[in-house]
Amino acid sequence: MAGAWLVAGIALGAQVLAAWLSPAPDHFADLHVYWGAVRELLTGRGLYSFSAANGDPFTYPPFAALLLVPVAWLGEGAAQAVWTALEVVAVLALARLAVRASVRPSLGPRGLWLPAVVTVLAVSAPVASSIHFGQVSLFVTLAAAVTLLSCVGWWSW
Repeated sequence: MAGAWLVAGIALGAQVLAAWLSPAPDHFADLHVYWGAVRELLTGRGLYSFSAANGDPFTYPPFAALLLVPVAWLGEGAAQAVWTALEVVAVLALARLAVRASVRPSLGPRGLWLPAVVTVLAVSAPVASSIHFGQVSLFVTLAAAVTLLSCVGWWSW
């Protein structure tokens, strides 16, 4: 099982490394928009007046800006590091939810499936894109999965 976790760690680590080594303007482009727009808002300027160097504007509702205020309190590099760490945690949580909701005893111990699901998620295009650009999609997906699974009673399986 240690070997499976090693593969999962390498797959997830490769995505993180690729994001950190990617050149501007793609390097955490979406996170840069969230960070910059909310910083503008906190200094009294309009939320929607911000435009990144690549022309990307803030397109989310004002409520999203409120959720992103803690990101704007950090320097941009620190925000990128914290955001990336939270995305890794989201991938692990999504994998755990997926395994818990779908793996039956007849398929073997759930613990054996977890690193495999982490690996599959890590190499998927949606996860790679979210980590590369610093998107909110992993957090939205995790919130939706928790909501859905709480509605269908995954805890009883």
